[in-house]
Amino acid sequence: MTSSQTPLSGQWRVEIAYAAGQGIHVLHLQQHENDLVGSHQGDFISRDIAGTVNGDTLSLASIVTERHGDSLNNRFTGRIDGDEMSGSLNMGEYRTATWSARRHVYGRS
Repeated sequence: MTSSQTPLSGQWRVEIAYAAGQGIHVLHLQQHENDLVGSHQGDFISRDIAGTVNGDTLSLASIVTERHGDSLNNRFTGRIDGDEMSGSLNMGEYRTATWSARRHVYGRS
């Protein structure tokens, strides 16, 4: 595995296009060689996220377990292009979506 040419550590604004709407999430990532760890802030909850980077591709996963035992798995796969990323999101029984992300630069909205 080779790590991304662009370090991915930082805050990323993620736009998700679901089958019936859109959402905005935020990823806070730390990169250690090929490994990514951090937090995934969704519409209602924040959870841990982890994954890997290989060249210009990445794979991330976050899981939320609800009180009654059900879980929501988010599996992001995609490509990195400088300060932007995009790809597909697999949500298990909740189907799939597409996503695009842009690195947050302080002072830029």
